[in-house]
Amino acid sequence: MQVIRLSRIAGQGLERALGTASSGGAGQITISKTFTMTSDQNQTFTINKAGLFNASSGGTLVAVALINNPPTLQAGDSIIINWQININ
Repeated sequence: MQVIRLSRIAGQGLERALGTASSGGAGQITISKTFTMTSDQNQTFTINKAGLFNASSGGTLVAVALINNPPTLQAGDSIIINWQININ
């Protein structure tokens, strides 16, 4: 299971969610998820980091990344998170 989480945001369409895995060739896997913010028009969230977990709740944090120039999202905005994993 590949689960992606944005910062520590609960709800608003930005909570932990299942990503889609695809093969990019020998030893390469990409896990992708598009998040769309669903909060009211007056709320904004700055996305500072993303995490990759092995379970939909609890589980192990497999990877975490700080986001350079973090975007601020408001209702209706989307962000795509891609994790590329190379296995040698």
